[in-house]
Amino acid sequence: MHSVKQLKSDFESHLRGEGPSAVELAPAPLLDEWNVVVSDYCGDYQLYLSGNVSGHPSVEDGHCSTSAVVWLDSKERWARTTSRVYRLGKRAETAE
Repeated sequence: MHSVKQLKSDFESHLRGEGPSAVELAPAPLLDEWNVVVSDYCGDYQLYLSGNVSGHPSVEDGHCSTSAVVWLDSKERWARTTSRVYRLGKRAETAE
């Protein structure tokens, strides 16, 4: 889990156009068949991801929801949440 100091540093690096390093991404859990979910929590809207996770250090492989999303890579390769970085697999298909 990341500290507030690390979260701030990561956010600032993302604003400079930098992403997580290969060293940081390699052990990151993989989230596959994921969707973006918006939640209304006591009047505050939060964005998080929901999908099938594998390789998470504290959650069994299977369906999960992330903590709040801080940064979502524009090419959908990774996401930074308040607690960790996730590698992103295939996005879930949505019904039209």
